[in-house]
Amino acid sequence: MPLKWERGMNPYLHTYFARLRIGPNVPAAQIAQQARQLKQLLKTREIPLGDGKLDEHAVSEAATKLMRDPPALAEELLLAHALPRDEGGKLKKTCDDLRQIATLPEDRQPLPLAHQLGIFWFVPPPGPDAAALPAWEDFALVPAGADQDIALDIVFDS
Repeated sequence: MPLKWERGMNPYLHTYFARLRIGPNVPAAQIAQQARQLKQLLKTREIPLGDGKLDEHAVSEAATKLMRDPPALAEELLLAHALPRDEGGKLKKTCDDLRQIATLPEDRQPLPLAHQLGIFWFVPPPGPDAAALPAWEDFALVPAGADQDIALDIVFDS
């Protein structure tokens, strides 16, 4: 059942698992049994569901969707954040093995570059503090009208 967000209403209360009052790791046989029990209970009293009441149709829909509609079951499992069952610690061992395989060795060789300028694709551009500005004296500027300035002037004959 897709989440419907409305002000003041918790959408997680209206999932199929919440309607049936079961968890995400329940087998299909127990889903059907819980649906039958809820239908029997609904004949004698009302069951609250969020702001409303649970009815027989909602219980039947939830049981049918969870048992016979794999895409709906997958969507509900994603909403419920179900943790998989771990028989005998197999899941933990598999996760540890994957973590160990994914660890890179420390003594890796550097990548050979076909062209030395190819390194610039992997290095961020330098910031403004990367180079020091020279002092004004290093430019060897001369004041206007000095002998060195006059020697560089272009003189046009008129």
